[in-house]
Amino acid sequence: MANYNKAIEQLVRTSWETHALQGFWKKANFEKTDHGCSFMLYERVELEKPYYFIAHEWLKKHVDPAGIYTKKRSEKLFAPLAAMLQQSPWSENDLRIGQKVWLLPIREISTKYRRGEIGEIDMLESDSIVDLINCAEEYGYSDSYGSCYSLEIVIVKDADGNWHPFEAKKEATKDE
Repeated sequence: MANYNKAIEQLVRTSWETHALQGFWKKANFEKTDHGCSFMLYERVELEKPYYFIAHEWLKKHVDPAGIYTKKRSEKLFAPLAAMLQQSPWSENDLRIGQKVWLLPIREISTKYRRGEIGEIDMLESDSIVDLINCAEEYGYSDSYGSCYSLEIVIVKDADGNWHPFEAKKEATKDE
């Protein structure tokens, strides 16, 4: 299997770290230190996966069908991808009916992400619930029409066909 492009890896890591320093992805506990940086490794790996998927899909659509495995190295080709990855992760305010979403896996069923489409968002503001339609029946998941909490959404597809990382509002805890 081919190795993925190191320039893409650097774009993804830089984008993720920038967002983490801006206050996103708190569970990874990312911070700069005198000797580099510190973070929770497993959480960082899990949170970076969507960035790699987003880069892969964007590159397949705009640059090379090989996606992140492309042999192309031109910074000019990757500039639009870098700009897209540097945008802040989406939140509940960006959700619209008809958008495709990927959801966190249910570990008891599969390690693969669940997929569906937003059907209704009328309970989003009050209960953080999104009604889903056209759920993919694969990897042990059923194709039922159901709902999910916004905290389960990982990435969202916009009207132009580009994917964006998603972070839901966190409920305030007693410590905050």
